Amino acid sequence: MNIMMQHLQQALRWILVMGCGLLSAGVYAGSLPWQNLRDVTLFILPQQPTQLSLSWSDAWQAEAHTDRYFLQDAKGNLLAQQYLDSTSITGSASYALKADGPYQLTIPGYSFRNFRMDVANSLVLLQPPKGRLALTSRQPNSTLYFRTRTGVKNVLGGRYQDGGIVALEAKRLSDGQRVRLTLNQQYDKGFYFDQVALPDSGQEETWQLTLVGQGKAAFWLDGSSNLFAASEEELTALRLLPGQVRLTLGSKLLGPTPKLGMAQFDPNQLPASIQAGLQSTQPRFSANYAFYDVLNRNPTHFEAAIQGMQKMGVKDSLTLLGGTGAQGAMFRVLTASQEVKTGLAAWIKLRIRQQNGGLHYISFADEPNLNYPDYATYQRYFREMAQWVRNYPGAYKAGIRIAVPASSLFIDGPSSSNSSARKGADWTRRLLQDNPGLIDAIAWHEWDHSKNLLSTRWYRYSLQQTVKLVGTDDQGRPKLPLFIDQTNIGSGNSTSPYDQNTFYAGLWWTSVVINSSQDGWLSGLAWFLSIDDENHQKGVVRYDSGKLSMRPVAGTMAFIARHWGNTVQALDNTAFDVDAMAMTSADNQQIILGVNKAARQQQVSLSGLKSCSPDAIQLTLLTASGEQPHALTCQANTAQFTLPPQSIFAMSWKAGP
Repeated sequence: MNIMMQHLQQALRWILVMGCGLLSAGVYAGSLPWQNLRDVTLFILPQQPTQLSLSWSDAWQAEAHTDRYFLQDAKGNLLAQQYLDSTSITGSASYALKADGPYQLTIPGYSFRNFRMDVANSLVLLQPPKGRLALTSRQPNSTLYFRTRTGVKNVLGGRYQDGGIVALEAKRLSDGQRVRLTLNQQYDKGFYFDQVALPDSGQEETWQLTLVGQGKAAFWLDGSSNLFAASEEELTALRLLPGQVRLTLGSKLLGPTPKLGMAQFDPNQLPASIQAGLQSTQPRFSANYAFYDVLNRNPTHFEAAIQGMQKMGVKDSLTLLGGTGAQGAMFRVLTASQEVKTGLAAWIKLRIRQQNGGLHYISFADEPNLNYPDYATYQRYFREMAQWVRNYPGAYKAGIRIAVPASSLFIDGPSSSNSSARKGADWTRRLLQDNPGLIDAIAWHEWDHSKNLLSTRWYRYSLQQTVKLVGTDDQGRPKLPLFIDQTNIGSGNSTSPYDQNTFYAGLWWTSVVINSSQDGWLSGLAWFLSIDDENHQKGVVRYDSGKLSMRPVAGTMAFIARHWGNTVQALDNTAFDVDAMAMTSADNQQIILGVNKAARQQQVSLSGLKSCSPDAIQLTLLTASGEQPHALTCQANTAQFTLPPQSIFAMSWKAGP
């Protein structure tokens, strides 16, 4: 896993926050600059036609990382989308806005560029993330404003960031009552934060929030709308208009769906209820580790876990070779020593014994582009190990294959020194050139550092770039199988209970599955981890105070598994914040899986059907409240239905002759 330094664990959000006297001549008197934006969502409500200007410049490692931003109109339609690579370290763009907001500007992080937004004659509302870094205040004791409703439990949350804000002070403007939240400066994991309840006066209230100190700040509001403004006058209710989604089913079959799964676990060590919960997700692919020194001590150490997962239905796997190191701390820089080969031989023998007709890929290092000193060192190690495995008697016949590079990210470099020389794609290209005939698959780890639902389209973009790298056959299929064998909303221990312990993770996972699968190119996708450990609270199974329980994402995985086909079918989709893919199944079912990532209702139509009858099409919704059937109507051969905010849906019907 790509475990980043503490001060980089959360996506940096840089905003120049001005005081309440910023607009002394009136709220709309001049241009309000928002500078040093790094990871933000801003809602813009123009009071008259105006111009939005956006510019960006290098902040850190921009030459090695791709940034992006999205601009949407009041109905969620995409007005602008930019991917900024090494050729766009600096630049600018401008967009004309009408007086029909709210517009939404999303700059998903972790951004490696500083962005500046200028927009005149407009209200601007900031929606910070919950549990994560929001912004940097360039002046001491900067202020923002927010509003609370009565009759709900309003809670102000915050988290200390390196050298940043030390406390949050909220002052109720109606009577001057103050609440102070001192931030604990000792937290060493992303899932810890501080909270304080705000008193309820029995009426709606406006509060002034002071960021005590200066520098990085993480703050948010539970209970009422999590929206902040630079002045009291700019606070306004945010109303998102319904969106329009037009889906058109095509006839072309694009390729097989990937096998979905998670990190390896031993079902035999789990309570029956947890086993049943994991079984409901129907894992077909597992992401494993094999530690050579553990195998040298006990050659059958991993056998029970492999047997148990294969009984659950796991067909294929991808295993990373590593070692446990001193004091049990895993290390990732190996050499082609006899000790390492002996441990790997034990794993190969285990796989030969446990043949199940599937393919089992071995990668000789975990994220070598992050952990090895340079490409040449890893290349020498890889070649010797790959040749050794190729020549091992019975290995290939048992389904053992070789995957590279299991890199930290793929299109971009890892968050480390000399990152531009460590891009997973570049290492893959060189490995393919230097080792003809020794590579059977491409694998990498994709960490969605932005934790933003709109940025999940990056998964599709990454796959598109990877296919260009490996090439396609005469059917348009990648010449090598592609795997994302580790992914989650964040790397290391940077994840938050706000995403892991809520339905948000289900929305995110569904979107990742769709974006990774809808072109028919990916062979396997795995959620990492399966079960929490002491440093990572992001498993499908939660471990808390000695007790195991299923996280909400497990229910989403089970929902997807029940509505998962064998083959991807072409589907056109006009929407930006609704993802959808079409599939066919072996029993002649046609399936549409989709997710509404937005906080707005969507009006959905599906055309391209041979026929349409409400009695023949089953529509099921999954929301934070659970799963339920949903009504649709038919007009000619088009199905129509209303999709609630932040919901997952599945349509299925029997294909006609």
